[in-house]
Amino acid sequence: MRAYYYLEDGTSKCLPHDSNDIVTSESLISIGFHHISVFTKSQLEELCFIHKYVPRESISIDSSFDKDQLDRFFKEHIHENEEVRFITAGEGYFDIRDANDKWIRIHATAGDLMIFPAGIYHRFTPTNLMYIESTRFSKDYSELGVVPRPIASDNKVRKIYESKIKNHVIF
Repeated sequence: MRAYYYLEDGTSKCLPHDSNDIVTSESLISIGFHHISVFTKSQLEELCFIHKYVPRESISIDSSFDKDQLDRFFKEHIHENEEVRFITAGEGYFDIRDANDKWIRIHATAGDLMIFPAGIYHRFTPTNLMYIESTRFSKDYSELGVVPRPIASDNKVRKIYESKIKNHVIF
């Protein structure tokens, strides 16, 4: 995984948009985002056991994937529950907002397990290679509802997230 500030340059969302302004793990943790490199199936199983994660859904995206659905993934939104994603193959870009509302681009590849806190603004797009497979995990069997940004600003979960950021609460 590599994280950096997103460079707004008007090109395709599937390109790197790399500003070369690297974002540290500490900075990511300060906004509630966590990353773990998983190298073996047994390591993934152990993490899931410890954190009580269960697999919820798997998705494969390639060049034949529905373009309208990809556009929906790239619309800024929050979830009211923690989102855990494990990349099983390929690569993609996950963009998250920092505490100052700037985009951080995360280039995720196979073996990356990412934990997005409830309430964080984010979006997704595959790279220009147009191939990624991932599995979503959760601690229960609840659905991962999408709340788009204009509506999410008044969302209770978003307000709790903002309070944690403002008060430097450790996630």
